[in-house]
Amino acid sequence: MKPDRENQLEHQVDQLLKRLPEMDAPRTLTLRVMAAIHARTALPWYRQSWQTWPVPLQAVTLIVLVGSFGGFFYAAWELTRAAGYSAVQQEIGEMFSGASAIWNVIAVLLSAVRLVVERLGTGFIVGCIAAAALAYALFIGLGTVYVRLAFAQRQKI
Repeated sequence: MKPDRENQLEHQVDQLLKRLPEMDAPRTLTLRVMAAIHARTALPWYRQSWQTWPVPLQAVTLIVLVGSFGGFFYAAWELTRAAGYSAVQQEIGEMFSGASAIWNVIAVLLSAVRLVVERLGTGFIVGCIAAAALAYALFIGLGTVYVRLAFAQRQKI
């Protein structure tokens, strides 16, 4: 649409909406809203959101979380300096050597596929995929016909 036409349409819609009368809410809506608010405030503090917890508990949980976070990363940093770290690293490397070999094979195959696509061209690849899809549809269709023929009721002459 043209900008002038959009502005006119926006102005017309705005005017029509402003002419509409105010609508009253259903009488049961207020009761339901107040009941939902009361049910939410009646929950124990540990079932409410963290922001509504008592301030001392918020401070304690924050200190515990920050301390455990810092302790975890300090332990990880100390682990790298440990004497047995290299032995553990070597053991883990041996455990995942098979996965590493599989990953290398997959990387080589993907590289080969990329090279084939680059050399053959996109048109040839799309043609091959279309031919394979057509052959698949043909085989499904013929298979359906043969199954129906095989299970068809024969009429006696």
